[in-house]
Amino acid sequence: MAALRDLMTAFLCEPAAAALWIVIAYFFHQNMIDAVTGGEDVTRQQQPRLYNLLGNPLHSRAAFRCRS
Repeated sequence: MAALRDLMTAFLCEPAAAALWIVIAYFFHQNMIDAVTGGEDVTRQQQPRLYNLLGNPLHSRAAFRCRS
């Protein structure tokens, strides 16, 4: 009987814990990564070369997907 009670408790607690984890990840994952790595936002005016290196392949990939 104790095993059945533990199983029922797990079925109720695990989805709640997973949902909480998803909410935390959804709202705070980028903030946590930035805090650990020291990352910050970059504008095109600050780093035009970096913006072009990363932006052009992404834009060409998006244009390719729109055509197909």
